[in-house]
Amino acid sequence: MPELVLVAASSGVPFDVRLDDAANPTALTLRHTQGSQLSLQVSHPLPIPAELVVPGPPGAMRLLTFDEMRALVISKGAALEESWHSLVAKLSRVEVVIQQSANGAAVINGVEITPSSTTRVRAVLTLNVRESAVAAAQLNARLQIDADCTLTLAGATLTTVLGVTVTVDADVPRMAWRIISTP
Repeated sequence: MPELVLVAASSGVPFDVRLDDAANPTALTLRHTQGSQLSLQVSHPLPIPAELVVPGPPGAMRLLTFDEMRALVISKGAALEESWHSLVAKLSRVEVVIQQSANGAAVINGVEITPSSTTRVRAVLTLNVRESAVAAAQLNARLQIDADCTLTLAGATLTTVLGVTVTVDADVPRMAWRIISTP
């Protein structure tokens, strides 16, 4: 099955978001129009009903827009609308897998973004899929990574949760680190 474009690139945000398969995706990719990309493994199955996708960009599929879905509700019934809203909600907040290096650090595109003392990593990607399907909005994506870490600062050992946020809503993505909790 071809890729599924969730949010298309625009003049203001030259990134698009795609699932690797329009029926049973296992990976999600943020791709810049110039070729760089970040691919993330989806942590739970996201089956996509075939009646909710249509041909999109060359070689890819896209979700029905809100207006297209509403037009089909007349012939196919309200269950289609419920299915569309449910799918859009699932695609707007996707749990993803962040790889860890041999020494335990969380890794994105080959770069360690947390200390080697990381013991547990959780990650969620939120997207403005609904806004894009309703009004062709520009991409607004946020990858939130929380990692349980043990840090040594000035000779003291500190167990904490380190948060890393990657925001893609402009030409240049932003990344921020913060300490979420300390004992």
